[in-house]
Amino acid sequence: EGSVIHPKNGRFFVRPDLLVWRVDMNNEQPLFRQNPKLRQAVNQAINRGFMVAQHGAFAGRTTDQFLPYGMPGFKESRIYPSTNIARARTLAQGNTRSGKAVLYTFNRSQGPAVAQSVQFQLNQIGLNVEVKQFDRVVQNTKAATRGEPFDMTIEGWHADYPDPANFINVLLDGRRLQAENNVNTSYYAGNGTPR
Repeated sequence: EGSVIHPKNGRFFVRPDLLVWRVDMNNEQPLFRQNPKLRQAVNQAINRGFMVAQHGAFAGRTTDQFLPYGMPGFKESRIYPSTNIARARTLAQGNTRSGKAVLYTFNRSQGPAVAQSVQFQLNQIGLNVEVKQFDRVVQNTKAATRGEPFDMTIEGWHADYPDPANFINVLLDGRRLQAENNVNTSYYAGNGTPR
């Protein structure tokens, strides 16, 4: 969400923005490849409220949806209504594979705090998360390179226009995966498996 102070009368307005911050899980790396139970466990474990709070007052609302509030077609379903470590542990049991994960984040603003929260939450379900911080451009370049050895990355996506295709078609269409410059940093191919 965005905000603005009106210059003439000093009134403060909050205007929703079409933006979602998320933790992408790399479906091409061994940890999450064909491992839906672990992906569900991560979704149960992460603290979305903490993530939103790191952006500051009036910065947004929590959701577990891929589309942002205000986007045509958005429907709040609350698949993962709140952090549920007990449920996450059950889902993760027997599915943590190596038990190690590499998380990419950016080294400014909310990046380190969000990464530390993800690291803490996932440690509780049996994943030892190594956080690697980069300048944002470096992080984006690395995560956008197919075969880069990361398991998760903290990403945001802002709609260029209010059309759900700007999220779904752009970020989840496996036919668009290429060697470099990917925005589908979960390397999701449309059926939950890598292309």
